Amino acid sequence: MTARQEARVGTRATSGETWSYETQRAPNVGEILQTARERKGVDLARAERETKIRARHLMALEAGDLADLPAPVYAKGFLRNYSTYLGLDADEMVDRWRKEIDQPRRADTPTVKPPPQPITTPSRGFKLTSGLVVALVLAAIVFAFVGYVGLQLVRFTQNPEITLSGPAIRQLQANTPFVTLRGGGTPNAIITATGTDTGEADALVRNANADASGAWSLSLEVNKGENHFTITGQDPETARNSDPLKVIVTVPVEDDALPQGDLGPVLPEGVADTEITGIPSAELLLTQPQKGLTTKDGRVKVEGTSDAENVTVSFQWRGNPDVAKNPPEARVVAVKDGIFRDTFQLPKGRWIVWVSASNDGGYPAVEEANVRSLNDRMAVRIDAVDGKTRVKISKPNGDILKEKILISDGQSRTFRVDPDVILRVGNAKAAKLTIDGEEFGMLGKKALPVEYRLQQGKTPRQID
Repeated sequence: MTARQEARVGTRATSGETWSYETQRAPNVGEILQTARERKGVDLARAERETKIRARHLMALEAGDLADLPAPVYAKGFLRNYSTYLGLDADEMVDRWRKEIDQPRRADTPTVKPPPQPITTPSRGFKLTSGLVVALVLAAIVFAFVGYVGLQLVRFTQNPEITLSGPAIRQLQANTPFVTLRGGGTPNAIITATGTDTGEADALVRNANADASGAWSLSLEVNKGENHFTITGQDPETARNSDPLKVIVTVPVEDDALPQGDLGPVLPEGVADTEITGIPSAELLLTQPQKGLTTKDGRVKVEGTSDAENVTVSFQWRGNPDVAKNPPEARVVAVKDGIFRDTFQLPKGRWIVWVSASNDGGYPAVEEANVRSLNDRMAVRIDAVDGKTRVKISKPNGDILKEKILISDGQSRTFRVDPDVILRVGNAKAAKLTIDGEEFGMLGKKALPVEYRLQQGKTPRQID
């Protein structure tokens, strides 16, 4: 049968047969797009930000409203990019769309004459006529339009709002290289932070977008002493700016020694490192990851060049502070022939990668890049050390994912699994565990079976 499949349902009557028809049809392009977006769990506002396509054009694509779309060549480009973003076959979607606009769809439901109704005596009370229904619908449309216009007028005459919720303590630890400010306000507002340690508000500029609820966060570099920041929010629809929000973050200046793993402060503008230490800073160039990198499996390759002996790599969570994830531990990467490289495993979310290099006594050089991990699975690695072991992985409900996996002495296996699983090894003394690049060591001191519950972002917990 064709895409339209008809099922006929009939009832016999004394005078003959009365038939009604139901029609099932394949979904059109707009319905496929809307279903894919809802399955992806994103709204139109987020889709607009990530595809750079205006929300009204995305809405027109999903509604099949050709009149609200630009020229066909642009509309086809929007459809292709949107389909790719939703994980659909772009060529197939464009072909479907072309067929829909070239061949107008036939009516899905045949006209069926209803059976005659018995004659009844008209009621003298209230009667809902078709004219009254039309009047009520028109009145509802008018009220909705007036309400919408009123809300838009209010929006276009009022400035957006922003608030600051963190950090609660504005006195930071010594030599902290950055601070994360977070707050709320007008949904989808463009948040801009400007400022320096002198309060001149001209050396540092950082931007972020508030989400649909108005929540936002910004990671800002800080120097020793007082750091003055001015935070403003702009409504992208009205281009109106909020009242400026003044923030002062203080970094202690008493301790000049950098703690282990710290990336160091940023040099004041116009001051050379040799003026402070007498030793030039290390040269550092970060080639990977590219700023704005998105990784599907959570693997991030850090690579670059430096004249230092080694560099330090660390990660900072920059997503929703209420669901902060544990980053991989800071790692020292050796520089060989001027090149350093290493690979890290990130949980799902948005991160900042910090890379620092320094010579003995010299001022540190720092590079950073924003990365996004779409990884919603764990990379569980088992290394067999001084013995062999068998591995079994199951869900908390008992469903088996991996069973009777033998890992020989000196070998390793990596399993990509759900973010919450039960791990059983037959020889705990020989099994070394690593999750998403973070090492947790040997699973036991005796050659006995053990079970652990593994949850992404948490320390493995042994099950008695």
